[in-house]
Amino acid sequence: MTLPTTVNHHNSSSLSTSRNRRLLILINPFSGSGKAPNKFKKKVQPILQEAGITHQVITTNYKNGAQDLIKDLTDIYHWDGIVVVSGDGLLFEVFNGLMLRDDWQKAIQIPVGIIPAGSGNGLAATLDFKTSSNDTPDPITSGALNAVFGKPCPVDLVEVSLPRQKLYSFLSVGWGLISDIDIESEGLRFIGDSRFVLWSIYRSFVPKTYRGRLSYLPVDNKTLTNLKKHGSDTIEIEVKQTGDNNETNSSKRHEEPSNDTHNDSGNVGENDDACSSPSPNQNDYIPPLWEAVPSNWTTIEDDFIMVQSASQSHLSPTVHFAPHSELADGIIWLAYITSKVSIKNLLRFLSSLESARHTDLPYVKIIPVRAFRLEPLTSGGTLSIDGEAFDPQPCQVQILPSMGKIFIRDADQIS
Repeated sequence: MTLPTTVNHHNSSSLSTSRNRRLLILINPFSGSGKAPNKFKKKVQPILQEAGITHQVITTNYKNGAQDLIKDLTDIYHWDGIVVVSGDGLLFEVFNGLMLRDDWQKAIQIPVGIIPAGSGNGLAATLDFKTSSNDTPDPITSGALNAVFGKPCPVDLVEVSLPRQKLYSFLSVGWGLISDIDIESEGLRFIGDSRFVLWSIYRSFVPKTYRGRLSYLPVDNKTLTNLKKHGSDTIEIEVKQTGDNNETNSSKRHEEPSNDTHNDSGNVGENDDACSSPSPNQNDYIPPLWEAVPSNWTTIEDDFIMVQSASQSHLSPTVHFAPHSELADGIIWLAYITSKVSIKNLLRFLSSLESARHTDLPYVKIIPVRAFRLEPLTSGGTLSIDGEAFDPQPCQVQILPSMGKIFIRDADQIS
């Protein structure tokens, strides 16, 4: 097999580095209607072999299997990266497995690659959008090339605090319309991505509303100014002064990762700082879930059709949810729609998601925040975290700037 022409753009030193790369490959055999193993065999494995990549393939066989594997893997630092062949669900398990380790500060620096073989593929769509060009290959080949030739680039994670557990998200947290469409259409997986279109139409004509309380910590004035410089004037932004509060969250999970490299060989550690990333604002105090929110937070109580956040630009290849988002901008993009919206406007919102024109709609409120708290005041609906379903319950979400690492080609061009 001859590698795609895109590979030839890399110089010999990049090729040499990739040949020394050791990758742990995790495949979800049920992803993409059970087609993930075949996609790997036909499209990905030949690229790994041609590039001389040392790799081991593990097939997961139960829910949270990847999380358990990564959490307890004793030789994890033998690998230069972990590559997921699946949708967003398996990637969610990998990041949570890394964060659940006793040595999480070191382990979370292991770069992760994503080869999209599921129905969501939000992060893969984001990476393709950031590196798109006229010769961009299909998404699976693109993901394989990222894993082989990509550099480790910082990526934001978010901590999701629930009453009985903490989870770590790389993509989205939602309650209401988009979560309902995603989770309720699970029974239609056999028709492929068309299930989202079909259920979007149904939910527009039969909308659900949920009473809830939404509190959020807006971005600071400096971040707001930078956003406006980059053409974000259509974004709904309300900023309150954070003052000189020097309190910081007591959770050790919010500390910056250690500077120790995870691999003594130095192969993957090279150019780790190729992507710029912000430092966390130590003046933004994030209280525990059981404490009242500080006075510099904004609180809204209303009947919501949707509360949805995104830490990356795309929730799926056809949902360009946060067009101003960067991989590691230290921002959660929070959006909500209240019940005072017609069926016609709901259809307009859903049909605008692919082009990102929904940001121009006056009834869609989009706010860049550092953290938010969602408190459902009514039963019903599904809390969705990276596409995984949870019972509706109070949750608090806060940004962990540049906490993770992701393989991406042309990483030095990503801001």
